[in-house]
Amino acid sequence: MLAACEEANTIVAYNACFEVQRIDQLAKALRRLAPALKKLRKRVVDLLPMVRDHVYHPDFHGSFSLKAVLPALVTGLGYTDLEIKDGGTAAASLEALLLDEASFSPRSERASQKTARLLRARHLGDGEALRTPARARRDGLAS
Repeated sequence: MLAACEEANTIVAYNACFEVQRIDQLAKALRRLAPALKKLRKRVVDLLPMVRDHVYHPDFHGSFSLKAVLPALVTGLGYTDLEIKDGGTAAASLEALLLDEASFSPRSERASQKTARLLRARHLGDGEALRTPARARRDGLAS
């Protein structure tokens, strides 16, 4: 993550408090990387307040969650065609992948064997187990 963001002046996240909390957790767990992670944290900008305060589309249906906003604003992108559609399934699948790679099988009914293969391929191929909808589409992981 540090290498990927090294040259970025600004790191844009949607509902950035979640991302910032994960960066803080990493800084506590990986003390030698803490200074670099704290610098990274300072460059995170939250897109949610900008959208909430200045953009509305009827397809948001009153919600400013990324699941509502993304498909309304970017035609063809959303969560509906991803194998993993929710945080619970993503967390269970990632945990299983990271803790038990040798005998990986999804613990959730909603996480299919295809998802396990995609996660394993992503994890073993380039170290990234989960993708955003836009990157999943770009990388051929979503239709």
